[in-house]
Amino acid sequence: MRETKADRTIETLRAELAFMESGKYKLHTRVSWRPAAIFLDSPTCLNFGVPRRTRSCDDCVLTAFVPPDRRTEAIPCHYIPLNGAGDTVQSASSWTDEDELENLVKAWLRSTIALLEQQTRSLSSDPQPPSHAKESHDDSTRKPRIQSGGICHE
Repeated sequence: MRETKADRTIETLRAELAFMESGKYKLHTRVSWRPAAIFLDSPTCLNFGVPRRTRSCDDCVLTAFVPPDRRTEAIPCHYIPLNGAGDTVQSASSWTDEDELENLVKAWLRSTIALLEQQTRSLSSDPQPPSHAKESHDDSTRKPRIQSGGICHE
């Protein structure tokens, strides 16, 4: 079965959640001159571990969650609405501490993953074209790996 954009998005969001739950942002804060930036200082970012931003945020899966009028911001992913009140990483960082902000982002990740999985299941229950009509190229063996520059799919 061919990996879809939704599959890659779910995979990326799961990787971000695992990164947060393993305490990697807190580790970054102890070894860096500045606090960790949610999404930017994790393998989710296409420019992770790269001194200068070489890849456009337009290519990031998180861009799909950024309101269109915020996609030109310097850090678009910091404008993803994380809850019903419309709080974002950018806005919440002014009134939360690091733990509260991480909990807000974790809750968004969990609910977004669940929603995407539900949508994917709904789509997969639709009738599929006969196997001879499918593309002959199969990417299903591609495994994600984390490297400098973000999550790659091999």
